Amino acid sequence: MLESDEVIGCPAMESLGLFGQKWALLIIRDLALYPGITFGQLSSRSQGITQRTLFIRLGELRSEGPALRTAGGSDSRVLRCDLTEKGKDVIPIMMAKASYCFRHLSGSMFQDGEPRMLSVLFPGRAREVLRQLADFASSG
Repeated sequence: MLESDEVIGCPAMESLGLFGQKWALLIIRDLALYPGITFGQLSSRSQGITQRTLFIRLGELRSEGPALRTAGGSDSRVLRCDLTEKGKDVIPIMMAKASYCFRHLSGSMFQDGEPRMLSVLFPGRAREVLRQLADFASSG
């Protein structure tokens, strides 16, 4: 068991260093949903973010490890972005946040303002979605 004087940092505070940056989690969301997405595609999906900010955030995500850029297949001029294993570990956290929002922030999530459970949003597939997320997070 760790003694309190052995703990030198706070996990919540540490995670805010990277994931608390504006747009970072939305970029990770798009990298998870669209593997191999190009910078241009990311830019068009991320309404409200400037290309300069997107470039900076992608650079931060690359240097910290959650994202990487790769050349795109037959055209080496096309750069694609993907999540690394480190980035994939963030997906279950994001799904937990989404589940919280569906249940407790429903007024800003749904037109009728009624809370939703994952089983309603993914009828007959909630367990499968959660299992896939667990598999996704534990792969590597």
